Amino acid sequence: MGHNTATACSITLALGLAFGGASTVVADDKDVFEKEWTDDPELSAEDVSESDLESFLAAADASQDIRSEYADDIAEAEGEDAQELRDEANDEMVSAIEDEGLTVEEYRSIAYLIDNDSDLGEQFAEVAKDS
Repeated sequence: MGHNTATACSITLALGLAFGGASTVVADDKDVFEKEWTDDPELSAEDVSESDLESFLAAADASQDIRSEYADDIAEAEGEDAQELRDEANDEMVSAIEDEGLTVEEYRSIAYLIDNDSDLGEQFAEVAKDS
């Protein structure tokens, strides 16, 4: 994959700013398209292993690719068509997360913890640099 620290930081920043700050009300706990992180994590930083960080990085990368793939079509669509595209993208993102061995809740928790726990954030940067 060739990830580097800048990529890892940009993924984390994107998660925090673009998705965590979304003003859209999310009715479905599995709606990753609208909200990729949580403000109430299930995990603590101590619960997150290096393997979890590697899985998170792969899932975040895949989610970002899926979001990019759908972005223009969603922006151009209206009403139900836009929602159908968002739902399709969301389903693909959930599958990508689960394919990496994480639940959506774990993924969101790790995203939050990377951004809010400096030690885990540094560990994540190292994992991304080594990928």
